[in-house]
Amino acid sequence: MPESGMQFPKVKLHKNGTLVLLWVLLSNFLLFFGGTFNPLAAGEQFRRRMQLTSLLDPNNPDVGILNDNFEQFLQESEQIAKTRDQFSSLEEYEVSMVEIFTYLHVKYKSDFMQYLALDHRPTVSEVMRTGVDDCDGRAILVATLLLFRGYDAWVFAGPWHHWVQVILGNGTSLQILEKKGIGMNIWYLRFNDREVVFNYIQTVGYIFYQWFNAFLIVAFLFYFHKYLRVPFIRRTARILFFVAVGTLVLYIIAFLIIFLLYRIIWRV
Repeated sequence: MPESGMQFPKVKLHKNGTLVLLWVLLSNFLLFFGGTFNPLAAGEQFRRRMQLTSLLDPNNPDVGILNDNFEQFLQESEQIAKTRDQFSSLEEYEVSMVEIFTYLHVKYKSDFMQYLALDHRPTVSEVMRTGVDDCDGRAILVATLLLFRGYDAWVFAGPWHHWVQVILGNGTSLQILEKKGIGMNIWYLRFNDREVVFNYIQTVGYIFYQWFNAFLIVAFLFYFHKYLRVPFIRRTARILFFVAVGTLVLYIIAFLIIFLLYRIIWRV
């Protein structure tokens, strides 16, 4: 007899356990190893995530060379444009020129195209050697150069962008390498060469909000997938549902694991 009414499709958990397990592995692959497809780089990417302060190394000899290049850039820029008088202080001038210097000398290139990774964590030496990177590479180079020059600089890491905050001598702060847009000023941690500081509530709340919206969409598709006529769409809707549920749960677990690891390693 044909079924009457609208019934929620039965879920065979034993058949979807493989999908959930796969998503556990994929989530940890991204969170702890940067989603790198190079097995030789996986261990180093894990270490860098556990020791973010090591990415900012103002004592690196390469940074001295970088600073010499920046000093030459300052002299040439002042001879051409006379930009010094446009700023209220020498600090603001230098910080702004560091930002311009970085944009000119570090071209944008995605991690996937450069490192075959989804979220590669570079060192300042890598950025200097290649001359290309994405927002986190630029931020690491800017912060390291500013630390070398005696500034109090922090790299801010957000879900979609990295930028740098500089605390000036008068107590005010400057944000450089910023991006305008919804969610671009949200950050989950900031770090320099001494410590890592987390901002849990803002980022977790925002990501949970986005995942909840995605969950509603895929749950709707899953509920009505049995009424869709195309088999491929039915299968896709079903997979999306379990991916959304699994990711939401696994994000909470992975976030707690990272939090505990950082507490143990840095005692922050």
